[in-house]
Amino acid sequence: SDEYVYLKDKLISRSGRALHKKKNHLNYFLKTYSYEAKPIDRTMTAEIMELVRSVKAGRDYDADELESLHMEEEAIGEVLKFAEDESVYGTAVFIDGKIEAFAIGERLSQNTAVEHFKSSYIPNSYFKGSINLSAVNFVKVCRRKSCM
Repeated sequence: SDEYVYLKDKLISRSGRALHKKKNHLNYFLKTYSYEAKPIDRTMTAEIMELVRSVKAGRDYDADELESLHMEEEAIGEVLKFAEDESVYGTAVFIDGKIEAFAIGERLSQNTAVEHFKSSYIPNSYFKGSINLSAVNFVKVCRRKSCM
């Protein structure tokens, strides 16, 4: 997996060459879908875990990939137990009343946050750009709560 470091303002605006493709996906989503973004709380755990399991369904994986996906699923379940902790931040994107994307992470220091997981249900590019929206809203939630 790749790791990237972004300034919060660049991540929100998606400015610059490195984020151009992500900005296009986000703009497509914003023009195409009606949505609601909400901070993640524990009442969303079951639906988020259903989304996580559905993302890996319908594809063939080798044993190592399956093990990695299973560990990721367990880790997401664990972090969701702390969804309402003051250092944990997350956002869920709802389309037609259903969670279709999410991002969750935590504050590491006064000016640094890390997004641990994000996921989006994308069969045949369904809801293209929703994962970018969840990432942008993650940063906005952090900024409002002074985690960055």
